[in-house]
Amino acid sequence: MILDVFPAGPLGANCVFFGDDASKEVFVIDPGGDIPMIFARLAKLGAKVIGILHTHGHIDHMGGSAELTETTGAPLYLHREDRALFDNAGAHAMMFGLPPPKRRAIDHDLRDHDILTVGTESLTVIHTPGHSRGGVSFYIESADTLLCGDTLFAGGVGRTDLPGGDFNALANSIRDRLYTLPGHTTVIPGHGPKTTVDREKRNNPFVRG
Repeated sequence: MILDVFPAGPLGANCVFFGDDASKEVFVIDPGGDIPMIFARLAKLGAKVIGILHTHGHIDHMGGSAELTETTGAPLYLHREDRALFDNAGAHAMMFGLPPPKRRAIDHDLRDHDILTVGTESLTVIHTPGHSRGGVSFYIESADTLLCGDTLFAGGVGRTDLPGGDFNALANSIRDRLYTLPGHTTVIPGHGPKTTVDREKRNNPFVRG
């Protein structure tokens, strides 16, 4: 299995390569920027990008998506409830003093319970609204790993004061969808360090299990 996690883009969002060792095919998840660095890492792995997945539509998680898909030809995936955010990325960039990204249409909608396969590996889509209406998490059961975007952080939760944010929805997503996963599951947030489901259920000051 390929599972490579690193910060990318001006706000340091965690970008992830997830894929199959044998075929060297990968999904790139949340390419927020630093595209030359992303291409260098792909080249070092000898990896071929077959899809670009987004946990949600905010600029810091999709700022490099258009450039990446233009070069690789890989399709873009996003939950349909976040298409408006994705399409309005220029205005969102201005809020953070960032240049507007290139524009590119989404190719495929992500849906709750979808299973996406790359080589012999797969991940499951979990709809986790709250930080945004179309926020999703990706559960990799074979690796006991959850990629949760900006829904849950180590000791924190995603903002809900941006367009589409709803704290009650966020808390429900965390309690009902994420905290029901095995406690030893490694949680890779959209920013910052890893944690585990059990650690957040016990200690997260915003949403307890």
